[in-house]
Amino acid sequence: MSREITASLYLTLDGRGAFPNYPGWDRTTTEANDMWRRMWSDRFDDVTTVITGRRSFLGHRRDRTEKASNPRDPKYLVDYASWLDQVDKV
Repeated sequence: MSREITASLYLTLDGRGAFPNYPGWDRTTTEANDMWRRMWSDRFDDVTTVITGRRSFLGHRRDRTEKASNPRDPKYLVDYASWLDQVDKV
């Protein structure tokens, strides 16, 4: 069996990522932008496994799972949380 591998990488030299508050990070949008759709929404049917580092995994588990979802979250984030709960994680 062969599978396609696609990499979306965030890498640091020292292994310590900083996640600054970029301009607009706090804006609540109800629709996913084009980048989000290309990176995630358009690929929900194709991606079956996500490989993350420890910090990314813990952050996503804390904020982006169905259990952690807020009923006021935009639909695209609720869909992402549902998808992330279902895929295999390494």
